[in-house]
Amino acid sequence: MRLMVVLLSVAALLGQSSGLSTAQAAVQRWTPTLKQVNQLERIIKLPPGINPIAKYSRSYYGVKTGGRRFIKALYFYEGTTHTHTRAGIVIVNADQMPPMVLDGGCNVVNVTYDVRSREVAIRCNGLG
Repeated sequence: MRLMVVLLSVAALLGQSSGLSTAQAAVQRWTPTLKQVNQLERIIKLPPGINPIAKYSRSYYGVKTGGRRFIKALYFYEGTTHTHTRAGIVIVNADQMPPMVLDGGCNVVNVTYDVRSREVAIRCNGLG
């Protein structure tokens, strides 16, 4: 039941961020290429006070909603309890479930990249 609530919350957030209602925000998964991920990492600038990008295990996955493609990412700070791999890039295939963490402060960073506009949104993940 809790997983269903989390999934519905994620769907609602995706719908809100794109200006669509939840019913319109049918989310499709796709797999970003290493080239796309490298392009994102070249332009991303983490806010001051956050650890350097090289210190995070970075899981990337693609979502398509409202006809727009986004690369979403979760960065897990190396050495925290959330980290299950060493620092570096992990590309999550479209048929796999992306990682999900509900807290972690800036030890878990959320990234959303609009492939078309090349806009990046970055936020720390809830409470530390």
